Amino acid sequence: MATMQQSQSSGPDRRLEVVPGGREPGLEAQIAELRLDEVQRTYLRERWLGQVRFLGKAARRAQRRYYALRIVAILGGVAIPALVGLNVGGDFERYVQWLTFALGLTVAAAVALEEFFRWGDQWRHYRLQTELLRGEGWNFLALAGDHYRRFKSHAEGFRTFVAHSEEAMRREVGIYVTEVARTSDDSREDRRPRSDPEPAPRVTTEPVASQP
Repeated sequence: MATMQQSQSSGPDRRLEVVPGGREPGLEAQIAELRLDEVQRTYLRERWLGQVRFLGKAARRAQRRYYALRIVAILGGVAIPALVGLNVGGDFERYVQWLTFALGLTVAAAVALEEFFRWGDQWRHYRLQTELLRGEGWNFLALAGDHYRRFKSHAEGFRTFVAHSEEAMRREVGIYVTEVARTSDDSREDRRPRSDPEPAPRVTTEPVASQP
């Protein structure tokens, strides 16, 4: 698998080159090798890499919860018709009825929880933002892409990287607040047609007669 590794060529700064058959090194090791001052490396480790890890962890957590609720809803939805169709008698009929009732409640609760917390939307949001922010970082490390290919060193392109990273983080928070972290009731309220507001009453002013 091709990975990124710093070249050994001489110069003011070393670019990252693709080495076939290698193994992807850790991002922290890549950051430590860059010719940046300590403040800049701290930003890369604490701010950028910390945000990438936070988003990745949030994506995995939301994915697990979304899959768990969906599996419960699917399996319960398949089992309930089968239990209703069973033709049993005696004490078993009462057990089947209670089991069907419990499964119905479980399926309804799973669907309601997923609709309220929107873990599926959270998973897709965090996953997309993780890849966008990680891709921005790799472009900076490799001095590649439209934003960084013109720079000869990482120190020269650091301010550009900070600007693009902070913009991506602000955009992520905005998208989460306005689109993801909203209940289904809020979404339906936005889609509901609204009547035109009543026109404001007209205010007329009488001309004031000038005093002699």
